[in-house]
Amino acid sequence: MRKSPEFWSFFDGEAAPRLGLRANTFRKMFEHLDRLDGPVHIIETGCARSKDDWGDGQSTILFDRYIHCHAAESKLYSVDINKAATDYAKALVGPKT
Repeated sequence: MRKSPEFWSFFDGEAAPRLGLRANTFRKMFEHLDRLDGPVHIIETGCARSKDDWGDGQSTILFDRYIHCHAAESKLYSVDINKAATDYAKALVGPKT
């Protein structure tokens, strides 16, 4: 059962076609997260670094969208050693990240 229909609409319609081969592994991960009860906390190392580069770095966007469509207490923590990358990513995410 998909707990986050708004996320899945985004994933299936916008993200998956851009992810190519990576779509299947992301799908399995988010399906697993949907089976968990309660809020989801995700810790990511390395963040989005450039616009629309779906081959690298868009996990931040996917994780952010997922937690914002999931339980209220869900959070994403993303870290990167590159200040330019974190500044860029901050402009793309919501308050739960």
